[in-house]
Amino acid sequence: NRRYDPTHRSVRDSVANGVVGDVHIARITSRDPAPPPVAYAKVSGGIFIDMTIHDFDMARYVVGSEIVSVYATGAVRVVPEFAEIGDLDTVAIMLQHENGAITMIDNSRQAVYGYDQRVEVFGSKGLVGS
Repeated sequence: NRRYDPTHRSVRDSVANGVVGDVHIARITSRDPAPPPVAYAKVSGGIFIDMTIHDFDMARYVVGSEIVSVYATGAVRVVPEFAEIGDLDTVAIMLQHENGAITMIDNSRQAVYGYDQRVEVFGSKGLVGS
């Protein structure tokens, strides 16, 4: 659970304390340094259940509003074998919240530069991020 990451919690606290005003857009990036073995991916439930689920939770947490609609798309850009098991390794998701805010999420199973976790919230009074 990423709620306990101090930098992500700081973003949430800033939003809750009105630092950014009304939330317009949240952006969440989650990229792993290397993809999991195909054998793991086969039983993990796929990228959305194994990885993106944490970002859905983070979106609700930092925006402070429930999700009412979801659009997602994805591709196999890193591990061709993922296509054979019905999984993806690169995805983009757009969420609409009850309060009107939008969250954009991007996930990748491989970021050659290393582990990448970021949360950014833009609103009527400013921007905060981790």
